[in-house]
Amino acid sequence: MTDNKLHIIVTGESGKARSLTLEKTTLRRTVIAITLTMCILGITSFFGIHNIKKNLELQAVIDSSNAVHQQQLATIQNTLESVTSEKNNLAKNYQQKVETIKQNQEAQLEEKISEFEQRSKIIETVINQLGVRVKTNKETDHSGGPFISIDDYSDQLITDTDTYLSLIKKMPLGFPIYTEISSPFGRRIDPLNKHRGFHEGIDFKGNTGDNVRSTGDAVVKKAGYLSGYGNCIVLLHGNGYETMYAHLSKRLVSRGDRVKRGQVIGLVGNTGRSTGSHLHYEVRHWGKAINPLKYMRVNGMTVTASAK
Repeated sequence: MTDNKLHIIVTGESGKARSLTLEKTTLRRTVIAITLTMCILGITSFFGIHNIKKNLELQAVIDSSNAVHQQQLATIQNTLESVTSEKNNLAKNYQQKVETIKQNQEAQLEEKISEFEQRSKIIETVINQLGVRVKTNKETDHSGGPFISIDDYSDQLITDTDTYLSLIKKMPLGFPIYTEISSPFGRRIDPLNKHRGFHEGIDFKGNTGDNVRSTGDAVVKKAGYLSGYGNCIVLLHGNGYETMYAHLSKRLVSRGDRVKRGQVIGLVGNTGRSTGSHLHYEVRHWGKAINPLKYMRVNGMTVTASAK
């Protein structure tokens, strides 16, 4: 063996030998190359296996997540179908209820129309007895004429009834105080000078402090002291009607106030030209004094002035 070469002798069973001479530098390079190659292959193999493992783990996570999502999607789908079914049932039930309510309302409307018709006739009779003319849009009672549907008739009937009720609310009906009459409307002997005169109202007996009530919805036209009448209140009811309440001990309303039928507006007294505690009550229509008794009793029945 020399310094730069390596001699390798290979012998066989036959005794024949072979020799191989290699340079040390070449052998060293070959060993290094083989070693590097094996290291590179080992590293590559390691990272390849590691990546495959990571890919398999990631795929397992994805598959698990997909399974959860599929389950959630199925749950949502079932819930949606359930809600849709419930909504359809509710819509069906609602429609049935609407139809039922509509039928009931139609029956109630027919009943109310009948009641309106009866009340309208009663109120119309009362108004006719009082001699009050009310303008409505009714057709004549003769045969023939234009066709009027039940809806139009109902609307007109309600309109007429509302007109009557509005008028009745304002008309001075009923008693301003619940006591007996001490001096009626018309001619009489004056209680103070004993001469014949004309009494433009009705006097009611009473005690000082008794309540005096409005006989209809109105606006206070006057509230003050008048010679002969003492403390008095004049109400403007509309449609030409006015009422006066005189000889009061106290006024409970002022000019411009709105009052309702049955509302207490003053207290009985003995002010002005009076012989004792009483209420002087007048009804005027377009400025002319008329008998209040006609408006207190209608169709044989007393119309009360109690508040509701």
